[in-house]
Amino acid sequence: PTQPEGDTNNTGHYEPTIPEKGNTCSDKKDNNNNGLIDINDPVCHTDGNPNNPGTYDPKLPENGGNGTTLNLTVFLHGIGNSGDNATTLNSLSNKNPLHKTRDTKATIFSTSNQIISSSSGQITYQPATGNYTGAIQTSTPLAAGSYNVKIGTTEHLIRLVPGIQNINIGANSLPPIAVVAGDINNDNKLNILDYNTLLDCYNDTLPAPSCADANKKVITDLNDDGSVNGPDYNLFIRELSTQPGE
Repeated sequence: PTQPEGDTNNTGHYEPTIPEKGNTCSDKKDNNNNGLIDINDPVCHTDGNPNNPGTYDPKLPENGGNGTTLNLTVFLHGIGNSGDNATTLNSLSNKNPLHKTRDTKATIFSTSNQIISSSSGQITYQPATGNYTGAIQTSTPLAAGSYNVKIGTTEHLIRLVPGIQNINIGANSLPPIAVVAGDINNDNKLNILDYNTLLDCYNDTLPAPSCADANKKVITDLNDDGSVNGPDYNLFIRELSTQPGE
């Protein structure tokens, strides 16, 4: 309640400075012991980016929902400031993707490769940096220690975040990672199945052979510019050198 006496029917005792239960991103305290308070804490932003004041949500829990928070920076090949398997240059990458958010999964392993946790969330495109950022929270806190982390997002191969990650109980920022495009059927491999689906929707000078399903067009549009054409085909061919996912 936001009333000092807890009586929600007594509007005379309403105090707007008292945060509602769980809204610890507005209580002016460092609830997760990471040295950051409210708007300065990545967990208080829907995209995990404390430099983006527009994504600050005072109703979020600064304690990470009693879980461990992983702040992600992800480069999607063929989009933004990411190149591909053949080059680090990004001049041909689409700078204005249609889908500004992406469902993303983080799987955490012990250093002996045992699965410890698997959690999902969303990452959001940042035009200024040409990457996607976001925060994923585990359902329960991780014990502080060393872990391996794999990141997966739709139509891309699962990739291991480079290096062993030292993760604390509260909020943690992982190193940037680039993910390989072209896993159209999300089986963590680039193969003939993905290739054939891409050709079904390929529409450069002639109509697409078999792409009446709107979702099929979306998942084959590898650079997310609204068309399935030469740039998508070329990106897929350039990505084939990396398979399967990790």
